[in-house]
Amino acid sequence: MGYPQTPNTITAFNTTTMPHVLLSLGGSFEFKRAPWADRLVGDDETNAFPKIEGQGVSALSYTQERLGLFVGDTFVYSETSQPYNMFRTTVTNVLDTQPIELEITDEAVSNIEHVSLHEGNILLFAEKAQYILDLSEGFTFDKVSLSQSTRTEFSSSCKPIALNADTFFCFPRGDSVGLKQFSVDKNTLKLRTYDISAHVPRYITKEPYLITGVPSEDMLLIHTTDERDGCFVYRFVDKNGERVQSSFSKLTLGGLVLHSYVIDSLVYFLIRRGGVTHIERWNPAVGQFNSAEGVDFPTLLDHRVTDADATLSYDGGTDITTFTLPTDIESGAELAICTRGANAGTLLATLDGDGSASYGVSGDLTGQELWIGLTFATCIELTRPTVMKPTGGGGQVAVTGGNFQVLYGRLTVNDCFPFSVVVSQKYRDPYTYTMKETDLGVLPTIPATPNDGEYRFPVYGRSDKVTVTLKNNTPYPSSWLSLAWEGRYTKTSTTL
Repeated sequence: MGYPQTPNTITAFNTTTMPHVLLSLGGSFEFKRAPWADRLVGDDETNAFPKIEGQGVSALSYTQERLGLFVGDTFVYSETSQPYNMFRTTVTNVLDTQPIELEITDEAVSNIEHVSLHEGNILLFAEKAQYILDLSEGFTFDKVSLSQSTRTEFSSSCKPIALNADTFFCFPRGDSVGLKQFSVDKNTLKLRTYDISAHVPRYITKEPYLITGVPSEDMLLIHTTDERDGCFVYRFVDKNGERVQSSFSKLTLGGLVLHSYVIDSLVYFLIRRGGVTHIERWNPAVGQFNSAEGVDFPTLLDHRVTDADATLSYDGGTDITTFTLPTDIESGAELAICTRGANAGTLLATLDGDGSASYGVSGDLTGQELWIGLTFATCIELTRPTVMKPTGGGGQVAVTGGNFQVLYGRLTVNDCFPFSVVVSQKYRDPYTYTMKETDLGVLPTIPATPNDGEYRFPVYGRSDKVTVTLKNNTPYPSSWLSLAWEGRYTKTSTTL
């Protein structure tokens, strides 16, 4: 039973300042005080109030049926299976289920900003240091252990995220943002931090406010206040504990992106356009298409609808088909009409959006199977060509001090529709080359079909002064597999 309460002592939290709950009532929500339990036994010495009383809670965590509240450098986890009880239920016995309160005794830590689960343990993020709460021996007050993991800065405005077996977080890097990863070193089995954005140190803009993970695609979406019309995308491929491939890119959505979340491998964006807030869905899976259409390639359009979703009418006197879409199209957006079904692969028309939902196009399109949607461009700026030489340890190092004149690029493509290559050089106008079916040794077809092969394009420029960009602004895919350079390398000096 425990000792009774000492008379005239405070035994309850001030629930008006404690964390509240938001309850779903099936179509509506209720925001109310949480049912925080009173202290039923003991006193301020034998069953003291947690140090969270009367202070702002900076982070919450729910782990192994315990609710954790973090305040400054102190945190407390509730009684097991009783998330609103922060007091011992007996002071005569020590129970495994009783609440756990710990304090970080480190001068560098003034406030625990965020908490993340990692491989069954708990990572604590302060502004300049990170700690790990080890639960491997059990989540009881006498078995948990707290130790410093790393000492590195992180962006407190953006909560870290656990994805598969790793934890990712942003950190400030001057006027930009970097991305780091917590992983277990396969050799030492210790937790280590890796800067996975070191090769693109100024790519992600500040200030990060959200990271969304897509576990099925090994993908992160990084949202920043400087790029509110979209987000940065990090994709990676791991094999046998090694990262064999990764990339950073920018996904531009238009409007004001407020939030993103994942349900069943699909990403949902909360976007404000023209004063109206929309929920838009994106399937990030590579190579997804509707096999029921009888074709093996997708038609890539945003806000895509079919002819059945629109209202079409044909005027024989003007030879104009007028179609009305379910929603208005923003001014400046490009609207495309493409064939679908067995005849998919033909772009029939493109139109400029004018803020309305009704548009006209020449010819009779009634009775045809159509895709109607907004076009978008895919752009990849290639790393500048570099001559490499082997090292004694089996690696490679860049060769410096010479002149590498790039003559041609050879791009291997797969399931590819026509696209463009833009070659830009200092002090010269950019030149655009358009890859056509005949460049791959294939005759054009109607409707168009994807092709494989190698596309060779001229460059004729010094490697340090040339930029090559691959572009595709059509509704059809281009799969770029590999690139090789042809050129002449000349040494400018020789060491004697």
